[in-house]
Amino acid sequence: MGIVIPFEKFKLAQSSAGTQRLAAIVDDEQAITKAMHAASDQSVVLAAARPLLDRCRDRHGFVIMREGLPQVPTILGRAILELSRGLSMIDADMGAPRSYPTFGVYFGRRHLAWFEDGYSGTTALAVPDDTMAADLAAFVRPRVSTTKSRSKT
Repeated sequence: MGIVIPFEKFKLAQSSAGTQRLAAIVDDEQAITKAMHAASDQSVVLAAARPLLDRCRDRHGFVIMREGLPQVPTILGRAILELSRGLSMIDADMGAPRSYPTFGVYFGRRHLAWFEDGYSGTTALAVPDDTMAADLAAFVRPRVSTTKSRSKT
């Protein structure tokens, strides 16, 4: 027989892990915001955004492609923040964490759209630089839900 953990301790441990994860995300977002305002080029913002970019890739399966990345640091930082927040909004629908990247994200596009980028089917996501997190989440949710239900069958 295994070790019995009282429900109160189990609930506290889950709550603590969630709080730590949220604190890490807040810290990552603050680092990007600071870099946006202090940076003279996109490399500083990309360096500060590395934890969020890794989370988008590893947890949600969305890889930011270099093609179309905004050159202006404030626009780049905001686009990355909105993408990360949008994906977080649909975390439960995605069955995260995913074990592999499946979607390429291309900023600098005119409209939110799925398209073929030569890797495997229409797995590329076109994202305008001014897309808001809620709009991105609403657009991606049906596709992710479909993908999730297909993988179960």
